[in-house]
Parts: sequence; structure tokens; C-alpha cells
Amino acid sequence: MGVAEATNRRLRTFTLNFRASLAKTGGLTQFDGALKRRSLLAQGMEQPLKLMKASSKGRGRSIEVSDITLVLGGQAWHLECSLDGPAAWFQPQPTRNEFHVSVYSMGERLTYTVGFGALVSVTMEIKPESRVGDVNGVFAITMFFVVAGEVQVVSIVPLKSDQSACVMLANLAALKDPLLRAASTGSGTLPIEVQVPLAWSSAVLSSEASGAPVDSPSGINSLSCAWARTTLTDALVRMPGVHRLISYHEGKPLGDLGDLTAGCGSKDTALSFALARPKASAKRIRKTKKGTAQGKKKKRKEAEREDVRQVNAWMEEEDDRFINENSDKALSWLEEKWLGLSVHDHGDKDYDPLSGEVTSFLWRGDVEPPQWVSQIQDEEGAVTDYSVLELPEMVKEAQHPDDVLVHFDQPEDTCIGYVLEQVREGSGACSDDDRCRIDCCYKLKIPVN
Repeated sequence: MGVAEATNRRLRTFTLNFRASLAKTGGLTQFDGALKRRSLLAQGMEQPLKLMKASSKGRGRSIEVSDITLVLGGQAWHLECSLDGPAAWFQPQPTRNEFHVSVYSMGERLTYTVGFGALVSVTMEIKPESRVGDVNGVFAITMFFVVAGEVQVVSIVPLKSDQSACVMLANLAALKDPLLRAASTGSGTLPIEVQVPLAWSSAVLSSEASGAPVDSPSGINSLSCAWARTTLTDALVRMPGVHRLISYHEGKPLGDLGDLTAGCGSKDTALSFALARPKASAKRIRKTKKGTAQGKKKKRKEAEREDVRQVNAWMEEEDDRFINENSDKALSWLEEKWLGLSVHDHGDKDYDPLSGEVTSFLWRGDVEPPQWVSQIQDEEGAVTDYSVLELPEMVKEAQHPDDVLVHFDQPEDTCIGYVLEQVREGSGACSDDDRCRIDCCYKLKIPVN
């Protein structure tokens, strides 16, 4: 005690350093001031370029969301997810140029789509009620679409993996320009990506005051029972990215909302937010092929294998040849080999792990070189596109039923390794009539006896 008292008497002055500009008792420090802008996630809200990576593949993945706000034709809906209530997922589909919103409630699953071509502006911002201790669900991303002059708004709050979700969205080709230009702070004329959200929010506030709708009702007449109707001002409150634009550009001149929307977005009403048409599942696809020659051939092969499906988990010669060939023969080969197989992707720092099933193949003529891509459907029904070149490793990493036998290693006697071994031994020729060996010899210009 004597030592403690002597020590305390010597402490005349002390300094307290606070790492945030706002501290509140009774809870965790809220996001504010300097601390709010320390993390990459927070900095990416105002400077999306920090989230963009040159090495990104621009691949979309499913995001489970906790909150969705939707505005269609002057009417607003809100969907709040919970453990004992509805669940929802948001997934960009770059190969189809559309976003998917899937809602599961009361045993019913509905999927809505909206086209990339109608996207005009994107804003991201941390919610004001978020705290530093919160690691998930702290930001909202708001997307403005214009279809035939009508403003449609979709605002989501991810349930988890906030930073990886932000990075994924910021690296989608369709979102880069709308996101960067909406974050513009130039002193000249405001870009359309800034004017549309500001003009729309101004119209919302003035229309609520006068009791008039912003636009004539259109779009979806009714949504599932999981959606709750709300007011436009309540919907605007749930869009913190728009609040940031309002506070930053307050007092700057804006164009008329009708004039702005007439020259942006798309006039194609097919891109509007709407229910998606159900697609045939992989099982349905396989059933439709039973009467075809391919189906009969597959049936004979399965009988020969005693009902065990055998898969070579490597890129065979046909895979290499057909991956870049847009033909029915190429599609038949890929479906025959890969369709219906379980796959697993361990993910990385930018993408979450994914487990699912190969459900279909899609021809991509807009990439270089043009090629087939596989479409993987996960347990929630979300579809993600993967290169066919990635399938072998993903098949090896997955768990398969007893009636599927996966061969991991490529046998040397059925590949070019066999011919190379023959050359090392000095024979220099191949006498077997096996087709693969003959092809290998031809490629290496080795005479075939």
C-alpha cells in the first residue's frame, strides 16, 4: 500500500487519447469522424476505386441479405429478414446481364430479376446506427435503374461478409462506372449518376408533402406476402448512400427528373424488376434427353458401368477441343461428362466458399477467347458461373454419392505421357491402335506403326 500511495502522489498529470471523435457510454463507440474512415470498408464507401482490383475476375456470387427496400412506379416495399421469418439472397449474374433477388417465405421461393442495361447509379454507405463492434450488416448498397423513363430503386443490406461483398460488387463490370461516377466530387456539372438520385429524392420529399405520387403506378402489381408496403420517405431513410449525396451536393443545380430519366437507362421494359420465369432443373434437362440418340448412348454406357457413373477429373482432349467450339456436339460432350456433378470451391479472400451442382452450360461469345462456361447452383438456388477449366479441381474437392466414381489421376497409357515415355525408352513409335495414343503421336510427329 505504501508503494502504491507514493506512486500515486507522484502522478501529477496524465493524458487520455481517444481514437474516435464521438464516444458514448452505455454501448460501443459508433462509427463517426476519424474512426469511421480508418477501415478499407469505410473508405470504399466514398472512394470505390480502393475496392477495385485489376486481378479480379468480375465474377458474381450470392449474398444473403438482412434487409431489402424496393421502389417501383411511385410505390415502395420493404422486406426484413429474420430467423423465424423470410430469407432473401441477392446475386449478380454477369453472364446473363441481370441481378437476381430470391425470397423464401412460408414455403414459397420467388426469384425476381432486373437488367444490367437499365442500371444508372450505385451508392454505398455505412448505416448511421452501425457501431465499430459490428462486423456484419453495417452498410447498404442502393441501385437506381431507369426503365422507359421510370425510376426503380433496389437497396440491400448484406447479412454478413460485408467487405468481401463490397469488393465483389465494386469489381463487377456493370457496376464500376455507375459506382465511380456517383462518388464524383467535381465542382463542374454533376454527372447523371449523381443527378438522378438527387432529383428522385427531391421529388419524393416534395410529393410526400403534397400527397401526390412521384410517378404513375406501374411495374409489379403485387409482390409476395413477405413484402410490406411502406412510404417513399421511409424507403429513402433506408438509403444512407443517397443521404451522403444530398449532404455533399446540397444547393447545387439539378435537372428535372423527367428530363433526366428520358435520356438514361433503357427503354426496354423487359429489363424492369419482375418475377423470373422458372427454369428447368438439371434433372429435368436429363429427362428430356432420354429419347435422343445421346440419351440412349448414355443409357448403354451406364448399363455397362453397372449403374456407376465414372468421371475423369481432368481436362481430356475433347474438353480442350470443345470448350471453345459453339456447337451442339461440344455442348453434348460437356453435359455428358460434367452435368449433375457435385463441386466445391474453397474460395479466397474475395469470394466465399461455394458448394453446389453443375446444372447447365452457357456460351460466352463476349469474352476472349469465346468459350463455354459452367453454371453452378448452390443449396439456396443461386447460380454462379465458372470456367470449364476450373471444374476438374472443383469436382475433386466435392463429396460424391456412391454411384459416382471420380478418377483423380490421368493414366499415362491414355495420354501424351505414354508417348513421351516411349521416346525416352528409344522406341520412337507407337503400335497400339488406341485413338488417344494415335492422336498423341500425331501431335508430336512420331510415326505410328
